[in-house]
This record gives sequence, C-alpha cells and structure tokens, in this order.
Amino acid sequence: MSSAGSRVRPYLVDHLDHVQGEEYKEGEEEWNGAEEGFDYKVDDDDESVITAWESVLKYRSLYVAAFTRDWETALRIVKKDPGGCTAKITKDGGTFIHVALGFCEDETYLNDILSLIDDVDLEAKDNGGRTPLRYAVTSRNLTALRVLAEKRPNSRHSSHLNDLGVSPIGLKQIALYLFRETIKDDSNFSSAQACFILSTLISSDVIGPALYALNQRDSLALFEFGNANTLLNCLAGRPKAFPTGNQLGIFARLTYSLISVNTKDKSFEHDIGSSATEKVDGYGVLFLSKNPIKTLVQRVKRIRDMKLMHVQALEMLDLLCNLLDKDEKQFRQCVKIKKAAALTAAKEGNYEVLTKILRTCPSVLDFGARDGQTLFHLAASLRHEKILSLLYELGPYRDRATMLLDNKKDHLLHKVARLPTPGHLFGFGAASQMQREMQWFKAVASLTPPKYLRRENKDGKTARELFTEEHKELLKEAENWMRDTAQSCTVVAALIATMVFTASFTVPGGNNQNTGYPIFLGTPAFVIFTMSCAMAFFSSITSVLAFTVILTASYLEEDFVFSLPLKMIMGLVSLTFAAACMMVAFCATVHMVLSHQIKLIVIPVSLPAIYPILLFIFMQLPLLADMFSTTFGNAHLPSPDNSYLKRRLPPPPLGVVNWLKVMFRRGKNLLCNKGK
Repeated sequence: MSSAGSRVRPYLVDHLDHVQGEEYKEGEEEWNGAEEGFDYKVDDDDESVITAWESVLKYRSLYVAAFTRDWETALRIVKKDPGGCTAKITKDGGTFIHVALGFCEDETYLNDILSLIDDVDLEAKDNGGRTPLRYAVTSRNLTALRVLAEKRPNSRHSSHLNDLGVSPIGLKQIALYLFRETIKDDSNFSSAQACFILSTLISSDVIGPALYALNQRDSLALFEFGNANTLLNCLAGRPKAFPTGNQLGIFARLTYSLISVNTKDKSFEHDIGSSATEKVDGYGVLFLSKNPIKTLVQRVKRIRDMKLMHVQALEMLDLLCNLLDKDEKQFRQCVKIKKAAALTAAKEGNYEVLTKILRTCPSVLDFGARDGQTLFHLAASLRHEKILSLLYELGPYRDRATMLLDNKKDHLLHKVARLPTPGHLFGFGAASQMQREMQWFKAVASLTPPKYLRRENKDGKTARELFTEEHKELLKEAENWMRDTAQSCTVVAALIATMVFTASFTVPGGNNQNTGYPIFLGTPAFVIFTMSCAMAFFSSITSVLAFTVILTASYLEEDFVFSLPLKMIMGLVSLTFAAACMMVAFCATVHMVLSHQIKLIVIPVSLPAIYPILLFIFMQLPLLADMFSTTFGNAHLPSPDNSYLKRRLPPPPLGVVNWLKVMFRRGKNLLCNKGK
C-alpha cells in the first residue's frame, strides 16, 4: 500500500461525511439562489461579486471545455494562462480544479492537470465551502480519487463527523476503495471514519469487507456515529441482506438450498453487493435467451452470491450482539444500541435482526419511539407479518403488547385499522388489497383483549370505526374493480356459451337422412367433440352465474374476506376451462371433416390451438394465484406459522413438499374454523 494512499485516506473520509443530507441541502439553497439571480444582475457596490463575475466571463471558454470533457483544449488554455487553474470559473465560485476532479475520468489528463498546481490549490473552496476533493466524492469519480491520492502530500484528521444517517449506496465504490487501500493499516484511522466506511458498505449490501474489518477492530460495535447511529442499526436497516428479506421462486429456492458457500471466503476481494441484491428472475426466461447456458450460470452465480451475503450478514449479526453482550461495563449503552436497532428492524421488517435482539435483550419490548410507538406498532403500521407473528410466542406479554398506547392513544388494533402507505399496501388490484386489510384487522383483533376492541383513541374512535373511515376510498375502488372484472368476464363467458350451444346442434358432417343420427356418430372424434361442447357449455354457464352473483353482491367489508374472492376464483377457473374445452371441440371438428383426406390434420391444427389456451392461462395466472394464496393461505398474515423465535436461526426457504404440507394444514384449519 502506497504511503500517499494512507495519507489521503483521513482527508477523503472528512469529505465523505458531508455527502449525505447536508450536500443536497446546500445544493438546494445554491440552486434557489441561482434561479433568483439567473439574469446575473450585479450590485454596483459589491466589488467582490463584480470581480467574480469578471473572472467567470474571462474564463468562459475554459469552463465550456471542461464541462464538455474537451481536456486537450482545457489544458492548452491553462498552460497559456496558468492563472486559469485557480481562478473562479463557475457562478458558485468553483475553480478549474473543482470541475476537473468532478468530470475528468482519464488518468493521463488528471496527472497533467494536477502537475500544474500546488498542493495548497487543492484546499481552494467554492462559495459553498467545498473543496475539489469534495467535488470528486460527490460525483463518485473514483479515478480522480486514485490520482489525487498520489498528489496529496499532507494528511488531515477529522475532529468530528456530521449526522450521517444511513450512508448512501452511491458511495459503495469509494468505500470499497478506502477499505482496500487503508483498512489494513489503521494508523491515524479514527473510529468515526472506520464506522462511516463500514456503514456505507453495509448500506450497499457488501457485507464481507465490513465483517472482516469488524473482526479486526471489535471496538467499533459500541461506537455511535452521526445521530445515534451504530453498525447494528445499519445492519437492521438492510432486510435484503438476510434470508427472509428475499422472495424466491420454487426453482430458485431449490438452487439456494443445494448451493454451498465457503464461510471463510475473503469476500472483500470481490464486490458481490450489486449482484446479490438483484432480483432473481424465473428460470422460464432461459428458453427465451440467446445463450441459455450462460444465462443459467449467471442465475446460479447470483443465487450463490445472495446466499454468501446472507451467511455473512448472519455471522456479522452474531458478532455484533456477542460484542455488545460481552461489554458489561457499558450495559446501558448496549441496551440503548439494541433498542435503536430493534426499532429500525421493526420499521424495515428485518426479522432476523429483531429476533436476535429479542433473544439477547428481551427488555427492548418495553421501549418505544419518541411518538410512543412500540416495535409492534411499527410492524403493524407497515404490515410486517413475520414480526407481528412474534406475539404468538410471547406468552403473557401478548396482551400487554396489544394494549400499549402511543401518543395518540392508539393501541395495536388502531394501527392496523389505519390505511398504510401505498408502498406497504400489497395485493393484485384494489379487491385483493381490501381483502388483505380485512384479514389483517381480523387477525390482530383475535389477539386483542375484548375490552380493548371498544376502546376509543384520542379522536374518540374505536378501531372498527377508524378502519371503516380509513378504508372508505379503498372499498369503493375494490367494488369498482370487482364490477368491471365481472362484467368483462361475463361477456366472454356468454360468448363461449352461445358458440358451443350452437355447435352442439350443428354437428359436423350433418345427419343421416334415413335414421336422423349424426354421420360421425360412434367415432372417437365425435365423442370428444360432444363431451368438449358439453363441458364448455356447463363451465361457461357456471362462470356466468358466478360473475352475476358478484355483480349483485352488497359489497360489504366482510364480503371481501372470503365470499367475493371465492366467487371470483370460481368464475375465472370455469371461464378458463370453458375456453380450453372450446378449443378442443374445434380441433375435433377439423379432424372429423378433413381426416379422410389428410390423416394427421389434427397435429398442425392442435399445435396453434394450444397457444391461445396457454396465453389465456398465463394472463390469468397471476390474478388467480394471488387470490388463491390470499383467500386460502395466511403467509401474508400474523400467524404462528410465520414465527420462529424459539429457533436458533430463521428457517431456510421451504421445499416443495414442506410447502404443500403447510398449505394443506392451513386449508384444513381454515375449513374447520369457517363454521365457528
């Protein structure tokens, strides 16, 4: 590692801490000022403004060349006029060095530019107090940072860092560069700077480097930087870094369970953060790709990176909690850290972090946020079913958790009664969303003591009244969605019924004039034709009746829980089956009429007939799957099946057999409880 690289590291981190929050605030103020003074009116009495404006006009060609990346022209200008390097050429007071470090990504030009200036010129600040290095950090110019590391002779240490919050993901490459260049040499490396780098890596889902650094310097687990932020809190804000934060398909789950990862792999040598958090598409796209083998390898590698990230995140979580539990001298600080991390985990739906904290520090259940909201209040407001399912394993604390009030005197059922933000309102259409909301309300109401069902909040409303008021618009949208869908499907079902009814009495080939029986009577094709027409007619009539019942329903809130979705499922399944039988009847008719001339005519006719059937099925499959899982399953609801607090680690993704067993048990329980 070069000495210049170690010297630039503290100075670079000093500027990294300003990018989050403060940067954009300053930028907004500057742009507002620019809009107000866009006509460049200059106060005659302000000589500093006049001088700056004259400098901007003088070096206008230099700024244009730098802005358009014409570095040959820019170098020619500054070599002819060396004063152009340090002169202010932008309206916000930036010099040519500011613009160059922000835009130039060519090492040759950067070396030539930096060779024309002194080290003190790198300390020049614009009107907002930003140095050229700050421009390089803001623009994510990693090439400029590497070249600047060789040109920075002096080191500079930070005395404090500003409020960082959660580090932006855009700084991932800069954080990796700092880690690879300087993390192994912690001389003059403050805890604030180290935590900033590690929090940036965690926020970018690059867990390997952060885990390696934490093993080397375990004191960082207790360090609070920014606004009471810690590494555990940063990890709690990344639910996708853990197994339960990712939804995988059947084949992706199977691949995930079969792949083995090396937990001792020095993953900081590979940037797996970007690929591990990308969505893993279904394996059906392999047949549509130009190179299926290459696509398959990429899918497997992505799943392997995801699993490695999950293993590293769980290992880092165990390490952080063990380090906090080991320090008995600062017990209150450790509890405070776990409390903040638990609130973040409940807000983000990070099941693994919250369960780990509960196992090591159950007292966090009594803590709440500033507005009085507890862990379960946050989970209920944001519809995190796995976290709220922990109530089933809390024993006597369950009633107390449901009765705790926030500053608005809302208890847990009031939180569920309020309509969540659109980002947390799940479902395929308004009807499915209304169904899920009613199911959530009923599930939490079953956990709430009866006397609290009628308890009023600060506004004098019970939970049921609040639910009706909050979901008034959603109920209207769900009713319109149900009516429109039922009307459209009714037209299609009636059309199919009309066609197959007419075809049943207009038999192919006609009738025998002597006996009156169909000519093709007794042939296998005629039997298939007759049965297909009959099944298509009965299915289409069933579909019409189901959709008619939907159109004449009362559309109460309770109807969206089971009654209306069940009728919609029956109607869609019957309609799909009727369309398939109609196509089979058509193929049988073509075979009866033309088979005496072309024996294998059924093959070229049947193959195109499969396309509309498959197209219709796949177009309706997402809606059917969503309504079926929501109506007959409880994976989206707080339930004992979604809570695994007693286990050491969250379970791996379910296999196909286990999934069928769980679905069978849930369906059996649902049918048994319907009559109650």
